[in-house]
Amino acid sequence: MGKIKITFRQKQIILILIENFKKPKRIKDISEELNVSSRTIIRELYVIDKFFDERNILFVKKSGVGIFLEGDYERINKLREELNLENSLSKYSRNDRVMFILENILYSQTKSNLFLNKFKISYSTFSKDLEYIKSKILIKFNLKLITKKGLGMYIEGSEEKLRELSSHLFREKFSGRNLYLMLISSSYNLQHDFLKVPDNHLKIINNIVEETFQLFNIKLLQKAYTSIMVHLIITFCRIKESYNCEFSRYKIEEFKDSIEFNISKVMLNKIGEEFGLFVDDFDICYISMHLKANNICGYYGEYGYDFNFDRLDKIKISGDIVGKVQKILGISLMDSSDLIKNLSIHLGPAISRLFMNMNIRNSFLEMIKSEYREIFDATKKACSVLENIIFKEVPESEVGYITMYIAAAYEKKLQSKFKYRILIYSEGERGVSYFLNNRIKKEFPNIVIVNTIDSFDLLKISYDRNIDFIISTSDIKDDMNYVKVGVNLSISDILAINDKIKNIFKLKCKDLKSFGNKNKSLDIEGISYLGNIVRFIEDNFKIGEIETFGSIQNIIKDFTNKTLSYNREEIFDEILKKEMTLSSYVKDLGIIILHTISKFSREIFIGSYILNEEISFCNGKLNLIFYFIIPEAINTKVLRGVIGELTSNLVKDYTFIDILKKRDIIPIKEYIKNILSIYYVEELKRIIDKFENGVIKEM
Repeated sequence: MGKIKITFRQKQIILILIENFKKPKRIKDISEELNVSSRTIIRELYVIDKFFDERNILFVKKSGVGIFLEGDYERINKLREELNLENSLSKYSRNDRVMFILENILYSQTKSNLFLNKFKISYSTFSKDLEYIKSKILIKFNLKLITKKGLGMYIEGSEEKLRELSSHLFREKFSGRNLYLMLISSSYNLQHDFLKVPDNHLKIINNIVEETFQLFNIKLLQKAYTSIMVHLIITFCRIKESYNCEFSRYKIEEFKDSIEFNISKVMLNKIGEEFGLFVDDFDICYISMHLKANNICGYYGEYGYDFNFDRLDKIKISGDIVGKVQKILGISLMDSSDLIKNLSIHLGPAISRLFMNMNIRNSFLEMIKSEYREIFDATKKACSVLENIIFKEVPESEVGYITMYIAAAYEKKLQSKFKYRILIYSEGERGVSYFLNNRIKKEFPNIVIVNTIDSFDLLKISYDRNIDFIISTSDIKDDMNYVKVGVNLSISDILAINDKIKNIFKLKCKDLKSFGNKNKSLDIEGISYLGNIVRFIEDNFKIGEIETFGSIQNIIKDFTNKTLSYNREEIFDEILKKEMTLSSYVKDLGIIILHTISKFSREIFIGSYILNEEISFCNGKLNLIFYFIIPEAINTKVLRGVIGELTSNLVKDYTFIDILKKRDIIPIKEYIKNILSIYYVEELKRIIDKFENGVIKEM
């Protein structure tokens, strides 16, 4: 291989490009395939470019098309073989390091040299990892990281909390894999640093769980089975090492008459007999607490489909929580079907967990806090209703689950207010199109069918930004948002359309600033700001001539020298970095769009330069530079939208380019005014439509 060293992610991107040799791949598609952001992919391209350059392989970055490889197939194939044979080039991610550290210090004392040598990281990075472990993980379990000079480090805390952390690590270790199938088949050898359970032992524990619950005539769901197995495996390993939980006798007496305790006793006594282990009431109590907290044994009729007086308190608590959320957010939820009922069912085991001071793992917590921040914050405040009754703080993991019920009800209600504009397309089958038209109207009252089409040429003309998606009976090769269905519109087709609507709904909701109420006002400030931006662009668009030649560096240098009077070098670096990452040169039009969101600019620059003489550039010709520089301090979605409309028209409208080349400012400004006036009216309609449909103002 060459001198350029690449990371595992860079290697993944390179292999994708090799597999799609000569076929353009969009940054967005690669980011989705690798489950990272587009910005992350763009950052990797600089090293990847050098990697291919070192091997004389042409790496093409074409704006609006994608990135791909050109060159000799044998050379590409040889590179593929080298990469596949080569050992992993990746560096450990922070998550990998944190998991490895925790696994090694959880139940034993370990020196830091082990980790420094394994990860090949600086002590500073290692210290940051330890701080992350202390502040983000151990604190949740009421555990401490103890470091002793010359001896190493270990985790200190109660046996119960150490087991809870073990459960967390166990699930994190297998996240993304079907843990239920692995456990039920006893086919995965659990030889971890902190858990050592051979397959034959796992099979015995598996059989004991199955026999015990059959004995008590309780059917286990997948989630319940997985939870029991995880805690039994951890308990089994700890008992083998002679570590037992410690609870007060009062707590044990409290549980002894429960069905959870009896089931736990049967399971652990059988495990003890099978493996020659001593099992005491403390460990039985530990397992029974988890059965109780997760409602695994059920409530024997208490939670039927109809309300009853035994649940009245939980219904009232649920109603009070929902009522407080309504008041904080100014929304109506009481008419949402089943919300109070479902939430009251959830509160049963939740209150049990809170009384037993048990942490619950909520793998959705960060997503909930990110995507439903306003509802989460309101729910957290509303949980004071529950806290005042049980005299215990409700942790964020529990708040997250309650938020999910409320957010689901709110989204369901909000979704009914959106209208989805679609096209129905069936190539050469007008009768099929009309049949689908009638079925879709019946199944989806929120869908507005703009047109039914049987010609692909007409489809391309009709598909624009006002269309949410297409329902088609065939594949569409162009980059259009569509759902493929059968001519009879089966149940699976209806579900696919529902999924598409949900995804579009989420995208629409990202434009929302906060949750409003019926008395909200129209976003007058936003409309005024949009108008001011449009007028500013119309008034301040500059034109001129420029003399330049040679490389992209020379072009950007000449541009910044001619355009700017301050911070030229800094802004030069910003624009060059963007161009080196992804070129904005449009070969077919002979133009380049130099742009950046700048930390060093104090004002907006926008305009165009005609080159004194057309120059050769990137295997093509260059005769026009279009540019814009947006100061980072005033970088807004509205501003980017207005400028984006201009650049969009530039690359698809030859008339705009012809007018720019004539260098007459009056027709240029008139043409820009025409483009932005249409855009302004469309945006105004969109804002008013959202207002009329009960959607609050935009960011």
